[in-house]
Amino acid sequence: MVEEKYKTLEVVEKNPKSGVFHLYLNRPRQRNALTHDFCTEFPKALYALDHNRDVNVIVLSGAGDHFCSGIDISQLKSITQSYHDAGESLRRQILAMQDSVTALERCRKPVIASTHGACIGGAIDIVTACDLRYCMEEAFFSVKEVDGHSTHTVSIVIEREREEGGGDDSGSGRERGSLGILFNFLEFE
Repeated sequence: MVEEKYKTLEVVEKNPKSGVFHLYLNRPRQRNALTHDFCTEFPKALYALDHNRDVNVIVLSGAGDHFCSGIDISQLKSITQSYHDAGESLRRQILAMQDSVTALERCRKPVIASTHGACIGGAIDIVTACDLRYCMEEAFFSVKEVDGHSTHTVSIVIEREREEGGGDDSGSGRERGSLGILFNFLEFE
């Protein structure tokens, strides 16, 4: 099978015939920050691994000192500077990011998140969408979007998302959307 080359990812089978494939977020100098390329490549890589008969399980981790520092802020700046309608462009970028997280739900092979160092913002969405999550003792997690908001405010937003159909109807027990994923993370950890 011909392996595709990615800008932001690396796929490695460390032990041939083991069925364990490692999917690395591979931008260690940028602390594996999430970019537009990631949003395009991640679903493709998961699809390829999911359809590879040699793959039994996927271990997702980050190259370098950190799992992932969240969305690459420079990407957001370029979106707002590049397009006439910056709000719509940002919305489309967020939807692409959400689709890359949803790719984990579409993957029928089990995905295990192996977290070390920083796991920030959108990275928490990714980790919590995995089937199993493990972390090193030095790992730390941060969701800055909830700073300054009370738990009550977050609960109201989650409840509103459920009422508007943002909840999961597939029976998988997972909520959709960033706050839904955060809710699952807080509920199960």
